[in-house]
Amino acid sequence: MCASNALRQKGIAPTFEVDVAKEGFDKLPTLDFSDEDVARIAEKTAREFLSKFIEMKH
Repeated sequence: MCASNALRQKGIAPTFEVDVAKEGFDKLPTLDFSDEDVARIAEKTAREFLSKFIEMKH
């Protein structure tokens, strides 16, 4: 199950979603990612979020 669906089942709406298939991963359960994979996805997500946030400020 993907993390977004797990959150929704608990009544929590995710505020941000990443399609990891677009990040070069085969479809895996969320907990099967390595720490390095998680760090790489988190870094890319943070860069994208910050660039959009900065664009909004200008």
